[in-house]
Parts: sequence; structure tokens; C-alpha cells
Amino acid sequence: MIGPWNYPNMLSLVPTATALAAGNTVILKPSEVTSNASAALASLINKKFLKELFHVVEGGVEETTVLLKEKFDKIFFTGSSRVGRIVMKPAPVALYIFSKDVGQARRILREVPSGGGMVNDVVLQFINMNTPFG
Repeated sequence: MIGPWNYPNMLSLVPTATALAAGNTVILKPSEVTSNASAALASLINKKFLKELFHVVEGGVEETTVLLKEKFDKIFFTGSSRVGRIVMKPAPVALYIFSKDVGQARRILREVPSGGGMVNDVVLQFINMNTPFG
């Protein structure tokens, strides 16, 4: 889970709580722009949860780059399309695009290495029909 800078607690913790409730483990990387919120989350969560279940990693681009080299089943990211292109390079199975610009969404879908995507939570497009979508 790569958290956004705007509403850092809500937009990081709501999807995280959902993932944990579904039985997943979570690594949360809060935005470096909101360093106070990031420090508060790390202090609270890293003291109360087992590292193997839920852990907060603080830092910037370098720490995020190191995390993206790990193998994840899902990567939850909220942010700019520029950073989204970097995040999707490790080939996640599915990419969710929320944009009013359908042309931009289609350009991003062409760059998705896994071939699957969902636009505005309604339109499902597959570039490679052999790609699993979940």
C-alpha cells in the first residue's frame, strides 16, 4: 500500500483495514510529503502489530524503489499518473484507473505489462486475454 499525501491517514488506513480484514498482510509506505503523519502511523502501528502482519516503512523515492523490487500479489497506489507508470512496472495483475480522460486511460492501459485494467470501476478492457484478472 503506497499512501497518498492528501488525507494521508484515511486514504492509507481504510484500504489497509479492508486488506487486513480479508486476511492479507500489509506493508504501508506513507507519503514522504506528510512526514508527521507518516511518523505517527509508523510509531503507532509498528509498536502494536507483528511485523509479519502489518508494518509501516517510512521514506521517500529510494525506499519506495526498494519496496517495488519485492514480489507482491497486489500493489495499492493512489497518486499521479507519472508515478503510477513507475509503480506498474513490476507488472501487477490488475490496474485500476480513475480518470475523466478516456484517452489518457487508454494510453496508460497500452503501457500495462500485465495487460489487464479497469477504467473508472466500470469498463473492463483486456489487451491480453490470457492474463488473469482479480
